[in-house]
Amino acid sequence: MYQPKMNIETTKVCLTPMDTGHLLIMWEDGRLSKKATIAVFQRIIDDGSTHSMPGMYGRYAADLIDEGLCTPPAMPFVTFRQLLAVYAEGIAE
Repeated sequence: MYQPKMNIETTKVCLTPMDTGHLLIMWEDGRLSKKATIAVFQRIIDDGSTHSMPGMYGRYAADLIDEGLCTPPAMPFVTFRQLLAVYAEGIAE
């Protein structure tokens, strides 16, 4: 069966949450390449997962953004506490 050659530089990868979890475990074990690390962290930055994960992920994601290797999310994420604070301000006025 013919399978076209894929160029890893131009092929867009669709990661499921389970794929992302497996890749993060590989990152923790030091078995993930820098390129794959950047891709998986960009994924969790884009979907906002860093807010619900242990702090080391958010700190590493922030480091990658600061280094210019990842981009910030297109739309900022609001935590539930932040949302409650805004709601409470509206009631107090």
